[in-house]
Amino acid sequence: MSYAKRSAGLPLLLAFALAGCGGGCQRTEDSAPPGGGATGKESEKQQVVSTPVARNTTAPVASPKQIPTPPPELLSDCFVFVDAEPDYGDAPLTANFTTELECGNKPVTYSWDFGDGSSGGNETNPTHTYAKEGDYVAVVTVKTQDGEVGTDEIDIFVDEPAEK
Repeated sequence: MSYAKRSAGLPLLLAFALAGCGGGCQRTEDSAPPGGGATGKESEKQQVVSTPVARNTTAPVASPKQIPTPPPELLSDCFVFVDAEPDYGDAPLTANFTTELECGNKPVTYSWDFGDGSSGGNETNPTHTYAKEGDYVAVVTVKTQDGEVGTDEIDIFVDEPAEK
């Protein structure tokens, strides 16, 4: 059986592995005899020799037209991370929000949307009470004087009031 016939059914990986030998490769493997029929010998040793193939050593470089521009919020150097404690419980639920910033020590302003129709002021770590049962998304937006914006959100789950 020739190498060409054998490689037709083998993964492309084998072709790459054999092409990677700098000075030529020699490999011995078990194979069926020529013609694929059985003889008295169930396996014969067949030597496969590959010729080195020139390899492309430089990867193609994408042109600027092919690289998508990330959304503006990913280009910002201002990141905010919000957390709430507790973030679930029975109504009325009072959540204490905390924020962490990575804005390069720039002055910032805060804007809060607690997800229940109310908003907060310029507080770093506000407290908000959710009076009714529901699932809410609280969002904080931080802006620097340079116009950089960072935003984060957290889910708040409020169950119906516990019976007394």
